[in-house]
Amino acid sequence: VGAGVQSCATVVMYKIKRITSEYIDTEDRIRLIGLTEDGKTHALWFTLRLTNRLVVHCLNLLDQLSPEINKSAIDAQSRNDVQNLVQQSATRQIVEEPPVEMERDSFDFLVQEIDVSYTPEAVLMSFRDPVKKGYELQLDLQQLRQWLAMLYVIWQKAEWPTEIWPDWMVENKTELNVRESPIH
Repeated sequence: VGAGVQSCATVVMYKIKRITSEYIDTEDRIRLIGLTEDGKTHALWFTLRLTNRLVVHCLNLLDQLSPEINKSAIDAQSRNDVQNLVQQSATRQIVEEPPVEMERDSFDFLVQEIDVSYTPEAVLMSFRDPVKKGYELQLDLQQLRQWLAMLYVIWQKAEWPTEIWPDWMVENKTELNVRESPIH
């Protein structure tokens, strides 16, 4: 997804257990605060350009990894309707959790490269920085749909162009309980 050159140097990889995503107006970027397995927090910053690419890729994966939707739907409108129902269901099942809070000594960087791999059950995103640290976030398809729903809300708050979002996401009638706080 990213536009960076891979090197052969060893990358220290952290596994992210929980995330909080938020738009930071003064930076005009999305900040993902991740809680890693070792209990530390790390802030990963995403530009519109890179996030755009990631979202499009993840939306395409949902189409690709949901063959039952394509089989059950007769035409494009039917597929859109079924995707919308599945998305609404995933969004309704979002469980409110306390946000991941930044710690004073949290590492923070601008993500420059993202690798995405997947199985029929999950998507693994690997985020890398220039100083050879990497972060892995694994989401099952339900979690991916939930995160994308949250990103869409953040996207609207940021007033970023919404052309990349498919109708089945835009038409999602389920309301997220969104305040001025981060989304997690």
